[in-house]
Amino acid sequence: MENNKSLLYIFTLVLGLVTGTCSNAAPITFQFVFSGASFGNTALAEGIITFEDTLLPNPGSTNLSTASPAILDLSVSVSGAGMGNGVFGLSDFLSVDWNTNGGALDFSNELVGQSTSGDPWGTQSFSSGEFNLISVNPSDIVSACFFFTLCVGFDSLNLVSMQAVPIPPALWLLGSGLVCLTGISRRRRHTIPDTQQKVAS
Repeated sequence: MENNKSLLYIFTLVLGLVTGTCSNAAPITFQFVFSGASFGNTALAEGIITFEDTLLPNPGSTNLSTASPAILDLSVSVSGAGMGNGVFGLSDFLSVDWNTNGGALDFSNELVGQSTSGDPWGTQSFSSGEFNLISVNPSDIVSACFFFTLCVGFDSLNLVSMQAVPIPPALWLLGSGLVCLTGISRRRRHTIPDTQQKVAS
């Protein structure tokens, strides 16, 4: 019984340390959609990008290399374009432009349309901020071509949606708890037969 209390105390201490450390830095994943509808084409680019949240300025502006620790994952699926359809990953891009144009974006809501110090974020203008993907080579088919605008071959697409993917913080705590309970359960299974042998003798 004393051993179980010791294990519980150690687990609580380690969990507290891990929680404290992880609360300072965590990845944040966004789903985004670029659409060609406003340009009169059927092209669509849907993707996800994961940033290290402590390295993503908000408010602020930066050009982040895809090799930097600030960008953890990037994937874009293009369909409906005249050419250049396919799936593109982190290695297909050189950097990501990010600019909130003086506004502090609320990551818990849709980002497109939020207030900045100029036009709403996501507007195709010089005074609305920026989110865009810069391809590795200028000759690549998928790349930025204007503010919040991605060009795929001869088709242009503008950013129509960008939202954070909610990841419940309790999810990894649940996993940690299950690992602990599994360990305690295994320990009990190994100690019960010893106890029964003592009773039998």
